[in-house]
Amino acid sequence: MDVNDPDFDYGSDIRVFVDGAEKYVGSMESYVTFRVTTCANRTGYDETSYICRRRYQDFLWLRQQLVATQPSSIIPPLPGKHTMTQIHRFDEKFIQNRQQGLDRFLKRVASHPTLTYNDNLRIFLTTKSRELSQHKKQSSGIFGRLGDSVKNHTASYMLKNRHDDFEELAEYSNKLANRLGNIDRIAARLIKEEREYSELMRSLSPAYTVWSSEENDTVGKLLTTMSSTIDQCGEASTTLVEYHDLQFHESIKDYTLYAGSIKDALIRRDSTQKSYENILDELNKKSGATSSDMNDLSKQMEYTQSLTDTANAELRKDLILWHKMKRRDVRNIFSQLSDSHLQYYNKCLSAWETLLETTYKS
Repeated sequence: MDVNDPDFDYGSDIRVFVDGAEKYVGSMESYVTFRVTTCANRTGYDETSYICRRRYQDFLWLRQQLVATQPSSIIPPLPGKHTMTQIHRFDEKFIQNRQQGLDRFLKRVASHPTLTYNDNLRIFLTTKSRELSQHKKQSSGIFGRLGDSVKNHTASYMLKNRHDDFEELAEYSNKLANRLGNIDRIAARLIKEEREYSELMRSLSPAYTVWSSEENDTVGKLLTTMSSTIDQCGEASTTLVEYHDLQFHESIKDYTLYAGSIKDALIRRDSTQKSYENILDELNKKSGATSSDMNDLSKQMEYTQSLTDTANAELRKDLILWHKMKRRDVRNIFSQLSDSHLQYYNKCLSAWETLLETTYKS
């Protein structure tokens, strides 16, 4: 998603930016922090601007809290742990990719019509590191979240009557994840091959330079121009590789993760419906129970039905926003991809035309 595009709307009363990655290397622990800058004109934000430093695990905490407090929403994904080509977490390109992904995540949260007002986001954006640590300690433990995750996944396979549009969504998100995963694997191989091609071009150019020193003026000039042509093509190839690695490949990975976020949101919705169905079954089984018990079950049924209806409405609303964002993102992704390839071919064409002109004059 091109969140730096001027057309991208992430709320006029709050703007967030992630940049300024810094490495910390200590005897006991080493990590990277990122600068988070917030400009706010909103109730609950005492200042108009905030600057803090956050680690990846802080962003992870924020996302976990968003999932816990707004389970019916599609929570934007965080960037993955590592890429296929940059495994080490202190690799410069890996840090750059992660910084871009964290910036994208935070802008998506800030632009969301309900997530933007989540109190955990305000805490994340405005508190000092020590105060944030206290909030993190007070939040629920990882084992509870894991238990809920297992329960939610089980609910998806036990529903009696899932709405048709959610059945279609489940099928679509699975297909999207598989297709993007396939594109991701092919793109990774292409990046590797393009990088090898660039390296070969760089090693070929000096060979022509050495040869040119052993020839007369006419042949030597042609060889020198040939060397320059290969240099220019190699540089253009390197630029294209960097774009594929840092932009296009990461965009595909991002939407692969987003497909997972949609599936997770659907699973949480299914869990809410399953709770309603369980109470409905229990109510049907206890037709001869006391009126007090029946009243209690009826109230629980009404409550869980209300939760299910709310979850359905919120998920459908989020899907409308997501599809709108996806259309804009796909347009931008392929527009930028086209531009990068056109620039590559134009640079190579110009270099070869220069060589051709030199051969005509020689």
